[in-house]
Amino acid sequence: TSAAMMAQRMDLQAQHLANILWAFARVQPRHALTKNTILNLLPWCTVQLTTFKPQEVSATLLAVAKSFSRTSLEAHCVGPLGVNSPWSVEVLIFFTSVVQWATSRVHAFSAQSLANTVSSYAMIPVPGAEVLIDAVADEVLRRYHSLDATMLLHLLKGFAVSCKHGQLRANGNVLQALAAGVSRHIGELRPQELQGLSRMIG
Repeated sequence: TSAAMMAQRMDLQAQHLANILWAFARVQPRHALTKNTILNLLPWCTVQLTTFKPQEVSATLLAVAKSFSRTSLEAHCVGPLGVNSPWSVEVLIFFTSVVQWATSRVHAFSAQSLANTVSSYAMIPVPGAEVLIDAVADEVLRRYHSLDATMLLHLLKGFAVSCKHGQLRANGNVLQALAAGVSRHIGELRPQELQGLSRMIG
C-alpha cells in the first residue's frame, strides 16, 4: 500500500510504527482514518516484527484491538460474546505472526505488556492464539506475587474473556489465582476499577 511504501521510504522503525499506531488508536480508535492508517502500516509492522521490542508489539496489538474489536474488553467481560467480525487479512496476519514470535519470548514482556497482549487477543480472538495465551498464563503465575492490584485486575479481565473464547486451555488455574489476588488487594483499587469489577461479577 502507499502508506506502507511511504513508511519504508521514510525508514520508519519498529518504535516509530508502534508510536504512530498507538497515538491514533488512543485518541480516535474507531475513526475511519485510524483504521485506514492501521491497515496500511500493519503489513510493514509484520515485515519488521523481529525488530520489535515486546512493549512495542503489545502496544501495536492493543492499538489494533481497540480499533477493530466490535466491543470493548469490559463489554466482553459483562455480556455474552457477540459474533466476531471477519478480521481483515492485515490484522489476521499480524496477530498470527505475533503468536509465533511472542510465545517463546513471554519472559521478556513486562507485566503491562503481558496484560495488553492478553486483552488484545481477548478482543480479537484469532485462530491459534491459545498457545500464546497459555504461555502468558504460565508466566503470570511465575510472577504472581510481584503483581499489584491494578495489574491483577487487568489480567483477570483479559483472561476471563479469553476463557470465554476457549483460548485458555492448559492453565485454568490462572483465573482462580488472579481472582484471589484481586480479593486480597481490593482496598488498593481505584473507584473506577471497583466499578468495573462490580460490573464484571454482578
